[in-house]
Amino acid sequence: MSSIHPFAPYRCWHALRRWVMPLLVLLWGLQGMAATPVITLSGDTAAFTVDGTVDVLAETGPTSGLLPVMRGARGTFVEKPADERFALGPERAIWIHLRVQRGADTPADWSLNVPLPYIDSLELYVVDSHGAVQTQKAGDTLALRHWDYPSVYPDFRLFLRDTRPVDLYLRASNYRDIEIPLRLSTGAEREQQRTLELVFCGTMLGSLLMLFTWCGLRYWETHETTEAWYLVYTVLMALVSAQAMGLANQWFWPYTPGWANYASVVLPLMGVGASTLFLRTVSATDVRHPVLDKVLLWFGAASAALILMEWALRRDVAAQLHGIYFLLGPLLAVFATLRIWRDGSPLGPWLFAAYAPQGLAVLYMAAQMLHLFPVAWQSRYYMIFAVTLSIPLLLHALTLRISQRLNIRGRARVSDTQDALTGLLVRERFMDHVQHAVHRASYDRLPGAIVVIEVANYQHIQAQLGLTVAEQCLLRGVVKLHRVLRDVDPAGRLDIARFGVVLDGVGSRDAVNERMVSLIASGLIPLPGLHPEVTLHFHVAAVVLDEVHPDPRTVIDELCDLLDGIAPRSRRPIRFLEAPTTLPAPLERDSDFDPPEAELVETPPMARPPAPSQPPRPLTPMPKLASRTDTTSSNPAFDPTVPAALDERP
Repeated sequence: MSSIHPFAPYRCWHALRRWVMPLLVLLWGLQGMAATPVITLSGDTAAFTVDGTVDVLAETGPTSGLLPVMRGARGTFVEKPADERFALGPERAIWIHLRVQRGADTPADWSLNVPLPYIDSLELYVVDSHGAVQTQKAGDTLALRHWDYPSVYPDFRLFLRDTRPVDLYLRASNYRDIEIPLRLSTGAEREQQRTLELVFCGTMLGSLLMLFTWCGLRYWETHETTEAWYLVYTVLMALVSAQAMGLANQWFWPYTPGWANYASVVLPLMGVGASTLFLRTVSATDVRHPVLDKVLLWFGAASAALILMEWALRRDVAAQLHGIYFLLGPLLAVFATLRIWRDGSPLGPWLFAAYAPQGLAVLYMAAQMLHLFPVAWQSRYYMIFAVTLSIPLLLHALTLRISQRLNIRGRARVSDTQDALTGLLVRERFMDHVQHAVHRASYDRLPGAIVVIEVANYQHIQAQLGLTVAEQCLLRGVVKLHRVLRDVDPAGRLDIARFGVVLDGVGSRDAVNERMVSLIASGLIPLPGLHPEVTLHFHVAAVVLDEVHPDPRTVIDELCDLLDGIAPRSRRPIRFLEAPTTLPAPLERDSDFDPPEAELVETPPMARPPAPSQPPRPLTPMPKLASRTDTTSSNPAFDPTVPAALDERP
């Protein structure tokens, strides 16, 4: 009987521990891998989204790499729906295991992309059938230059050498819960997708850039403060759209992963706050709705406090507050636009059309953040389209707002020069035209006439039909007056029912009569739309400046006195101001050097001279004098311009 070596049991245990136990672990791992469903990549489906169930492993704390996960040291994979919202956080991550296998007639170049530009970190480990491992990384916490394949969102390249299965391990980490859509597509199909996405993004951003340039040129010309706010709003909306599409991380800040990680939250907060403040500025709610104006102001300013909370609080806690803010912002904007529309403002429909689609997009994103709706990565394209659509609509609303302000300023500027009811010149401004007309007639010998017109039955209409109908008849009279005037003839309102007109170029009474007869005849036609029928009786007093040179300060009063002398039913409704009659001046002595009457001595009449003794001599003609022209030309010292010569005297 052979003896047993004393160390034989120890050697058996050592051999079992060295060879059998790893073999059992490997078999257990192969059994777990065999349980993972295989996704077959065929040429019939060039692009698709992974649905159904996937193997998921939750990881807490710092990562330990791929090998412990494959060996099962971090736990076992469990099947979960592919569209489930995964519980992620600052200390939590997940591993997703996929097994793919391409067909014999399928190209080897494939792509796995996750269309989430705002995800923090993704690490893909590709384990082929030979055991070789290939690693690719992406995410907004990683600088774009460290991405294996830079793109607007994480995109990984897969090169399947043969038709044997390949294992894909994807590690995802994010500051809050998120759904992770996985899309597989061939290389050629993926290039087409990228081209379409870039064309769409470029079109939207190009439209915003064109609107920004146009409004910049308008601001350069007008220097309106509201257009400056619109420029800031357009730039901010362009940044929000670029960040939502992932272009901002690729173009604007590819080397600052810290800011790129926070920009996906900070820029939308700034966008919602700026939209609220811009709505308050355009709609001028401080005039009609002071309470709503304060609410919009404080809500827009609250975005700054929420932005600071992104660094002051935990990001997952701040995300809940951001979701509530995103939820309330569109509701407040839509409520404000409906309130403005209800008040009858022309800006209401355009503001509602601008903020309603944008509000729906933001509401859906807020509901995703609050776990009320599943995450749909396509919603960001709708939001970008809604934002781009709102920019030109807000520009049109801004144009209407500026037009209203210009009209108000114009009315305020002309309120001291034009009558509020009729639009004619006020008395003071009309008197300036009267003075100029009299001056032109006196010094430049330009023909003209001044006419004062009165609606004689205005007081009767007001007493019988009321003030409203009387003012309406007065406006009809002004319309009839404009029909007999030229555009260059100034007209003003002198009294309640009296108007003044300056007719330039009219030098005779017949021309004045022709126009005024047409006016009087048109007034006798009943006004349409009034029951009972109402006619206007015009009385006219005029002065032709070629016949009379009146005092410009009193000519209107003289014409009004002439109107007061016309009877209400006179058959001569047109009167002209006559020139004043001049009386002969009394005969007075020409000089004060004559002696007084007391010193005058009466002289007796002289006696009749005696008759001449000789006959009178015949008259001889006097020598002919030189003409005035000859005298002037012969005497060089003679100055025919007597006033000028008098002016030269000392």
